[in-house]
Amino acid sequence: YSNAGSQLDSVVTWQGGIRGGATYAACIASGGSKQACAPPGNGCNGGGGICIEDAETACALAFEGVGSYTTTKAIESCKFAFAYDLHWNRDVRVEVVAFPPRVAR
Repeated sequence: YSNAGSQLDSVVTWQGGIRGGATYAACIASGGSKQACAPPGNGCNGGGGICIEDAETACALAFEGVGSYTTTKAIESCKFAFAYDLHWNRDVRVEVVAFPPRVAR
């Protein structure tokens, strides 16, 4: 990316957010291609979005809250999502379940 720091706001707002994770970064580091290392349809091959390979740098650039506490928590959340490979667009399936009566009390 030519200047990821300046691109992150528009990527988060208009292009589905940041993507990437520890498994993706390890795959890239071992010589894999962006397309081969990312789940299909995630834009890492130039199709939109930014796929991060280094959470320490990218997360600090991506988030600035209204105060130091919110900034810290946003960066921590970004790093957690990276570590557990959660920064991906994936199929979502929803199942309607019965509402437990004890919750309604």
